[in-house]
Parts: sequence; structure tokens; C-alpha cells
Amino acid sequence: MAIHGFGYDEVTRRAGEKKVPNTFRTNRFFSTGTSWYFSTREGTNEGPFASRILAHDAIQEYIRDKQLSS
Repeated sequence: MAIHGFGYDEVTRRAGEKKVPNTFRTNRFFSTGTSWYFSTREGTNEGPFASRILAHDAIQEYIRDKQLSS
């Protein structure tokens, strides 16, 4: 899959992360039929959501909740 307009490091690093050789991020979103899900670092799959956009919004909320509970 080609990603246009972004350098490899911009796509694979999160804000504030230092450049580390040989790091790779996987896509956390996937669909089955018309339903969308996201996978977590904890090993769970969350969903279903009606669209990838709704799944993206939900993962942002999931991350905020995890950060607040830490």
C-alpha cells in the first residue's frame, strides 16, 4: 500500500516519539462485512461500528479513557 504525501517516519511515529530504527505500526482498524472494529494493545477487538470514521472516533475515546485511568 502506498501512502502519498507522508514520509515513512511521519506515518510510523507517534507525536513525541523519538526515531527508533526498525519500528513498525500496524493498522488497528478492520472490517467484516459492513461492520468496523479496532484492535487494542490489550489484545481485544472493539466494535462493531457502522463506519471506519466511527471506529476511529471510538479508538480516540478508548485511548483517552486508558490514559485517564493510568
